[in-house]
Amino acid sequence: MKKKSFTLTAKIFLILIIFAVIPMDLILIFMKSRFENYIISELNARTAQTLTKSEEDLHETFDRLSNLSSIIVSSELLKNELQSKDSYFKKYKVFDDVVYQIMLNSVFDANKVQITIIDNNQDIYSNWEKNYHDYTFLLDKEFVKQSHDNKGYVQWAAFSDAFILEDKETDKYIGLSRSILNETVVGNEIGTLIISIRQDQISKVLEKYANPGDNIYVCDEDGQIILRLDQGNGILPEAASTMPKEYYQDVVEDKVKLINGSDYLLCNYNIDAKWTMNGKELKVCYFSDYQDVMKQFRAFTKQMNILVMAALIILIIVIYFIAIMIVKPIKLLAHHMNQYDMNIDTSYKELNVKRNDEIGHLNRSFYNMNENIKELFKQIKVEQKVKEQYRIEFLKAQLNPHFLFNTLGTIRWMAIIKKADNIVEMIDALGNMLRYSMGKGEDLVSIEEEIENLKGYIKIQNMRYGNLCETKILVPDNLLQYKIIRFMLQPIVENAIVHGFGKNKKDNILAIKADTIGDYLQIIIEDNGKGLTDEQMVHINQENCENSLEDNQLEYKKFNKIGIHNVNEQIKIRFGNTYGLHFERANDSGTSVIIKLPLIKEDDENYEERNDC
Repeated sequence: MKKKSFTLTAKIFLILIIFAVIPMDLILIFMKSRFENYIISELNARTAQTLTKSEEDLHETFDRLSNLSSIIVSSELLKNELQSKDSYFKKYKVFDDVVYQIMLNSVFDANKVQITIIDNNQDIYSNWEKNYHDYTFLLDKEFVKQSHDNKGYVQWAAFSDAFILEDKETDKYIGLSRSILNETVVGNEIGTLIISIRQDQISKVLEKYANPGDNIYVCDEDGQIILRLDQGNGILPEAASTMPKEYYQDVVEDKVKLINGSDYLLCNYNIDAKWTMNGKELKVCYFSDYQDVMKQFRAFTKQMNILVMAALIILIIVIYFIAIMIVKPIKLLAHHMNQYDMNIDTSYKELNVKRNDEIGHLNRSFYNMNENIKELFKQIKVEQKVKEQYRIEFLKAQLNPHFLFNTLGTIRWMAIIKKADNIVEMIDALGNMLRYSMGKGEDLVSIEEEIENLKGYIKIQNMRYGNLCETKILVPDNLLQYKIIRFMLQPIVENAIVHGFGKNKKDNILAIKADTIGDYLQIIIEDNGKGLTDEQMVHINQENCENSLEDNQLEYKKFNKIGIHNVNEQIKIRFGNTYGLHFERANDSGTSVIIKLPLIKEDDENYEERNDC
């Protein structure tokens, strides 16, 4: 009996139903039962975040006031003037100028911050309009007395004396006092600085983060309200100031409390101990309107069931059409893959390669794969044509030397009879080269064989031109059996002799070196000739880097005229683009040709086959 199988559309639909719709339904049911706790938790988190931000701003405000006092008491101009015997008017003028310049660069409004200095003569200097003749009562304030004992350190306080002309009796202040010393830290007191700011100005810092209906109070550890921000109905001052002690714990604790007939969520935190008012630590109490949140929650839960059912129905319909939309382009791609034939030129216009999703990526991958396969087959055809051309040229080159080799044998015996030893040596060298060129039908030879052939070639050139150059063979014995392409080195040596040395016949040195670097073989042919210009060096290296195999490049030079470019191209065709020739300037003068080749041992007969694959 044939096993029934589902279509991909049905499978996707069932998977989405089982792993999406059903779990979502269960999650919604669970969320409904736990949503109230979640809302409370979120409200707590929001409140905690608000508290953190308001705490940072309060700290920053107190810091700025403290820094403002530090700038004033550090003013050398002001300190010198306070100690001088100048007139009161001149001292007041210096005070105004210093305060004006400092307040220009301050974030505070100069009209909102009251700055007062009382010197040792009990003369008063202020940036506000005085309404009393005698202000020595300020020196009797407890926080001012404590600042004298602290020798220059800041002392904070909250007070309500309306000592400024425009103020009302109900205005309250946050103030700091510190002594002005003639020398920093250890100097003598030359005056007292008092900076005051109305409490409602600092309360505005709390407004940025408070939500409508929320109330914020800054209290001391006894429950006395220092700052307040009331919104909505607010909390009666009596209720706020008589809250039980457990409301003001050292750690932040979230509680829902009934105050003035309304539910409030209470959070609190301690302000840093360095900001004490009248020697008492401060706490911030944040009351969030919890009742409005619960009303919204109850209204939301009434609509939940209807919305969930409607959402599930819509989701099932959407999932069905999504499954169809996903499967359709996949089926189209599968159809083209099954019908794929590289011999048929198909544009695959039905495949949307401009999609930005995974299906578009699949379509582009298939399209690129098709183009790459066509390009690879085209390249293989060209490479096979190149190899066939080289093989034909190689066979042609082997036909001619048979006759020449036999003829040279006859000439050699004639030279022996005539006792022309130099002619015999030259014929022997040329004969060895011809014998080497005929070879055994192998394209790869050992480095040792190639070097022996080079010795014969160089010997012939030295006979022709009269000891044209000295040759240094610097190849380690352990590298002599590695394989290279037959006649690969001769065109490079010929180029060095003909173009490098030219007409110069003195002190010419040709060095042939070899070494292994990592997993490849490096052969260097170096001469001390006239070398190449920078432009020539760049040009020839650029040509060697290019590996174009177009048909119009297949007309190679004959075997006995193979050029450097063709040597480089043979290396790349046989071993890959990683290998080839590179030209550099020699240390003193001349040119270094660096040949990079794979390490092929004498018994490694399958390298070419592996490379072709």
